[in-house]
Amino acid sequence: MRYVYHAHVLKALEGHGLQPTASTSPQLVKDHITNLYLYELRRLRKRLMRKEFPKHEYASLVENLRQRYTLMSLASNRWATESG
Repeated sequence: MRYVYHAHVLKALEGHGLQPTASTSPQLVKDHITNLYLYELRRLRKRLMRKEFPKHEYASLVENLRQRYTLMSLASNRWATESG
């Protein structure tokens, strides 16, 4: 199966250092993005526990992180079209 990724998806993925090929399934890429997000969320939580920033800033930091991963809200079958 070959995939043609939408331009806005490729741009968002590029921001995370990802460049899927035409043979990379959107679900595989989404799984990777989800893992990256969870890693960063855990890292942020550890920083909170080490008191690197005040607790009242945590919610806004999580929101900023969530905004960087907007692709997660889009189903992977809408990231690309299948060709052949």
